[in-house]
Amino acid sequence: MSTTFTDPHERTTAISAWAACSGLGLAAGPLIAGVLLEHFTWHSVYL
Repeated sequence: MSTTFTDPHERTTAISAWAACSGLGLAAGPLIAGVLLEHFTWHSVYL
């Protein structure tokens, strides 16, 4: 990230977006997996 975004303002924005996506994925992943397991077989989690 630091080599791609050399401007400090752009780097802050990029790291913020990256952290937000990671947080959303961390929160949504188990919920989506639970819904898939409730309605389909465990193989569906790997889709």
